[in-house]
Amino acid sequence: MANPDSHGNYLFLLGGLTILLISYPMFLMHADIFGVVSLHIAISITLILSVWSLVGKKKSFVFGIMLAGLSILVNLIEFQFEHRLIMLARIAIQFLFFSLTLWIAVEHVMFGDRIDLNRIVGTICIYLLIGIIWSIAYSVLNMVYPGSFRGLDSSAIDRQNSELIYFSFITLTTLGYGDIIPIKPVARTLAYFEAIAGQFYLAVMVAGLVGARIARNTSAKTTEPDTTERDSVQHRPD
Repeated sequence: MANPDSHGNYLFLLGGLTILLISYPMFLMHADIFGVVSLHIAISITLILSVWSLVGKKKSFVFGIMLAGLSILVNLIEFQFEHRLIMLARIAIQFLFFSLTLWIAVEHVMFGDRIDLNRIVGTICIYLLIGIIWSIAYSVLNMVYPGSFRGLDSSAIDRQNSELIYFSFITLTTLGYGDIIPIKPVARTLAYFEAIAGQFYLAVMVAGLVGARIARNTSAKTTEPDTTERDSVQHRPD
């Protein structure tokens, strides 16, 4: 199995997630075909870049390629034939893909041996993935049960998805501006579970990285030869 640390894979994942988060509000400002096409292209680029984060696990990498390819295909079909079921299928595939990516990232970042730049970037990616996955859950909920949230400015699904991404990260960070409010029981349940997950993740991750760093330093000290004692023996007079 390939070592994820040797690939800088989380840099690719961070790039893909950043493109996704920036593209939604930027391209949806255009209420024309250019904005819609650009958004679909940005989502496809995100999936392609994100696949590389799975490179350390061969089976997951292959499965991730299949999910990313299927999502891009459904994106193209949705662009030609706008239908709620097609959109739900596309969102469900993306949910599976990002969930798989999150699982692999948590397994490596939380239980990896080395603390390097790639692993630190991985912790950022996990935090972003949590917010994105929850936003997808909000989008599905709002499609199945319209009116689950109060304060959404648009009735268009893509624009609502952008607003729900914003709501997800506001909830994840427990900032809570109050401009978008969950009003149905399931929506409220998802919201407070996300707030708990965000705080729990930060506490566990910071403690885990600090503990791993301390353990690594302690291990290095115990395995390092005592040069002082060795030098005193070498210079002891006969």
